[in-house]
Amino acid sequence: MSNRRRGSAWAVLALLGSLLAACAGQGSTAVVSATPTCKGASPVTVVSGTVRLADQTSATVSANSADIEIIHYTSKTRFSQVNQVTADALSPEQSAQVLVEPSTGTSVPLAAAIVVQSGAAAVEAPIGCSTPAQAGAPEVQGIITTINRTSQQFSLLDARGQQYLLAFSANTIIGQPEPAQQSDITQGNLVLASGSATSDGINADSVIILSASTSS
Repeated sequence: MSNRRRGSAWAVLALLGSLLAACAGQGSTAVVSATPTCKGASPVTVVSGTVRLADQTSATVSANSADIEIIHYTSKTRFSQVNQVTADALSPEQSAQVLVEPSTGTSVPLAAAIVVQSGAAAVEAPIGCSTPAQAGAPEVQGIITTINRTSQQFSLLDARGQQYLLAFSANTIIGQPEPAQQSDITQGNLVLASGSATSDGINADSVIILSASTSS
């Protein structure tokens, strides 16, 4: 994976951070950014995008024509797909993995997708230890602390104690993961994968199908 592409992902986060700096002075919570490593945990690389090619061993995804990544499956890769719900299902104390739009022209970053869990699964989930997405948008994980349905904004607290202010819209994909299998991944799926970095993408620990297809 090129240094240019990694630098591009960090540039997106730097831009989001500067946009939110003004909000912080008005009583808003902080900045969408991610730390490359978590103490006591191995770094995790996150890849998101639309599936262009898929077979039994890998999926090629792209967020745009310049960012192409390969998600390699292993014997330990877990597959799931989002059972979509409405924003009414969001509530404090849920564990959430949020895919953030790279740029929306607003001061509060917009969530492209919110994958939520609750109960024991939320406690056991290894949250807050990911790097920015190498293809596509930044990704953050944590616990939802507040939600304002009128302004369509929510706060997220990650494992490092960093608080994020994010927004959602009618187009945000919201849902809970359900078991899936490799054969469920097909061309046109929007996916979110995490794992260890390789020269051309990642060896995936987890692949989440966010939507069945995206518009071309």
